[in-house]
Amino acid sequence: MTWRDSLVAALVATLAHPRWWLLALAGFLVRGGLLVVLLPIIALPSVAGLMSFLAPTAVGEVISGGPGTPVAVLAIVIALGVTAFVWIAGSLGTWFEAALIDEAAGADEPRIGPPDAAPPERQPGLGPARLGPHVLTGAAFVFAAARIFAVAYREATTPGAPTTPFVVRVVQGAPEAVIVLLVAWVLAEAVGGLALRELLLRGPGEVRSARSAIVRGARELATVRGLVTFVIVNLGVVVVAAPGWLAAGHAWDQLRILLAGGGDGLDVAIGLGLFLAVAFGGTLLLGVALAWRATTWTALVVAPDRHAAAVQGVGGVTLGPE
Repeated sequence: MTWRDSLVAALVATLAHPRWWLLALAGFLVRGGLLVVLLPIIALPSVAGLMSFLAPTAVGEVISGGPGTPVAVLAIVIALGVTAFVWIAGSLGTWFEAALIDEAAGADEPRIGPPDAAPPERQPGLGPARLGPHVLTGAAFVFAAARIFAVAYREATTPGAPTTPFVVRVVQGAPEAVIVLLVAWVLAEAVGGLALRELLLRGPGEVRSARSAIVRGARELATVRGLVTFVIVNLGVVVVAAPGWLAAGHAWDQLRILLAGGGDGLDVAIGLGLFLAVAFGGTLLLGVALAWRATTWTALVVAPDRHAAAVQGVGGVTLGPE
């Protein structure tokens, strides 16, 4: 079976294991994907809303030129909160993803791996291997934050188009910052995922540390096969997730209209039911797409000769060396 067929085989294996959907979705949500899922129902803040949230403790002190203690305290609290979130989310996300890799590499039918594959042994350094590449994301965030802050300050003081939402104006004013941050995050996610698989699926003699796993993951992604796989699996996730995301946003808007317009109880119940159904269906499809992406990455690391072989047909798909 060709490499293209291995993508289909990974999809067959994914569809046969609903548990993988939940593991992939859980790992994505705890690593920050929850914000993406909830974005359709989050109202974009206005300038007045942001000012009322920050003032008078932070903005008032900066404008008045008084002592910067409130600003420093706010910065420390935010830094501690972000650090705690990264540690907790990274640990939980790594656990969920490692469990999915274990099952994909050692499941009975269908599975990803050689016919005699057993669940891989745990290796130390899983968290650093998974999160280490996000140093690139951190650097991109520093650049993006500086650029976005400058544009936000300009739009807050001399808005260019007051009828356009503030957040939209900021994004339009600094598109390169958003693009750089998004690209850095996606690349770091891919390298971290491959590094985690290198550490889990290779023997201790091949990969001795998280740093060597990250290097191997980056090299794997830099190959033609790795880059094409990267584009296909991420495009697949977007194609599957975007319709559900948009549908959930539309259903939420209709529900808000019913609530604001004083609709009767039956209409509100129907609107709420439709919103929950759409949101659940979109999230479930997202889990399937994420599980397929994770299984494809596992197959990429498992197959050392960069090809796949079908051993038992659809009933027992095995991706491994020819």
